[in-house]
Parts: sequence; C-alpha cells; structure tokens
Amino acid sequence: MDYTYSIPQSYYDFLKNISNRKKIELINWLSNSMLENKKENPDDFFDCFGAFISDKTAEKQVEEIRNSRNFSIKNI
Repeated sequence: MDYTYSIPQSYYDFLKNISNRKKIELINWLSNSMLENKKENPDDFFDCFGAFISDKTAEKQVEEIRNSRNFSIKNI
C-alpha cells in the first residue's frame, strides 16, 4: 500500500478534528496573511532564501563562531 501525502493533505489530517469555530479563525488568519503579503515576487534571488549578508570573509566568520563557543561539563 503506497501512501503519498501532500503538505495540504497533511495539514488537513492534522486539523480536521478541531472545532468549526477554530477552523474559521484559522481561515481568517490565513486569508489576512495573504492580503498582507505585499512582496509577491522577490526582486533579488537571495531574498527567497533569507541570505546572510556580511562583509567578513568565510574564514573570519568561522573563526568568530569557533571562538564564541562555550562548553561546560555538566554532571547528570
């Protein structure tokens, strides 16, 4: 038996048992979020992915991350 679920189907299965009132509230929130979405098509390719912008080199960023690590030994 092959089960192939789409994302909408998964959400439906998850939410189908909530009350009608909560479903209407959710529909309202989703509808409002669509109306508030002012930027339909990103102008820049990297806007699609939330690109990280920095003037530092990759090596400098790696060095800063490694230096900022704090490890401690915890007794469990």
